[in-house]
Amino acid sequence: FMVTSKPERVVGGYYIRGQNQLVDEKDGTNEMTASERLLGQVSRRLQDHPTLSSKLEFFYILDPSPLSDEDMEMGEDSSPLFVVTSKDSEKLYPVSNFLTKSLTSLTGLASALFFSVGTCVLNP
Repeated sequence: FMVTSKPERVVGGYYIRGQNQLVDEKDGTNEMTASERLLGQVSRRLQDHPTLSSKLEFFYILDPSPLSDEDMEMGEDSSPLFVVTSKDSEKLYPVSNFLTKSLTSLTGLASALFFSVGTCVLNP
């Protein structure tokens, strides 16, 4: 995997963009894609480091960011990337407490209720 840019911090982890340098193997007994081989190698290397394997998780996904107009016109597809996250979500990004979540939800429901009642009242 050849990294093509700096890791990008996102909510919950990092995006690592790059190119897979492995090629597809297609012989009679083993039909592994390059992506499967890359994930296997990353998993093996992660298991060799017990401190990292207990703290980090890796995912190989298509880039979730939207394509630019130029890329769409050229017919390019989304490129895959690695997502690195922590197994302990509290350490990577703090989660708000129950009271804050409840008050936010109640405020949203109350404002939706007042808006819907207000639009009905103002109609002739």
